[in-house]
Amino acid sequence: MINEQIKKLNEKFHIDGKFISGGVLDENRFKSSKNKMLVILKEVNDPNSAYNWTLPGLLNDIKQGKIFFDKRFRLWKNVCRWALVTENINLNYQDIDESKLKEALNMFAVINLKKEAGSGSSNYDDIFNHAEKYKNEWLEEIKIINPHLIVCGGTFDIIREVLKINNIMTCDSGAKYFLKDERVFLKFPHPAYQVSDKMLFAYFKETINALKKQCLLN
Repeated sequence: MINEQIKKLNEKFHIDGKFISGGVLDENRFKSSKNKMLVILKEVNDPNSAYNWTLPGLLNDIKQGKIFFDKRFRLWKNVCRWALVTENINLNYQDIDESKLKEALNMFAVINLKKEAGSGSSNYDDIFNHAEKYKNEWLEEIKIINPHLIVCGGTFDIIREVLKINNIMTCDSGAKYFLKDERVFLKFPHPAYQVSDKMLFAYFKETINALKKQCLLN
């Protein structure tokens, strides 16, 4: 099981128990995706965390209606839209209603570079130092999840620098990416980036379409 493997891995690297695990909400649905999508973010915004929850658990609470898709969780709406259009490039923004958003919670994986909880504004050097120190941890998480597409939500430059990647390419949408281990690492804004959701969706859709035309995605 993906989540169990990730938890054991996190326990190995963080013996003090201060970590918030990532993973998937529905492993079977995720594995059946044409283009398994992993989103890599920086850190969780929970400065007073008791470390008694996980990212898949949070997604499940949203799906069950225990937490609502309000402004605080706008980022998950955007990730859901990305997951949906990655599977069906013909989807339009206005086609995606609440029920589709909740279904899409099953369709992607998510991890943070920094497993310890942080605050609302991430410090680049702090995240970079964590990413470098725990490189083997998040690289192993990627192997466990085994995605086709890795959306680096505000983390691309850190990942590129830590991995010492020099061969950066640009697709027809203008988005940058690199290839490693037959996976596409895509540079993209954080899903809570302060532009309109519709504009972010349009740019993501254009980018996915460009990658498909280059036969980098199914």
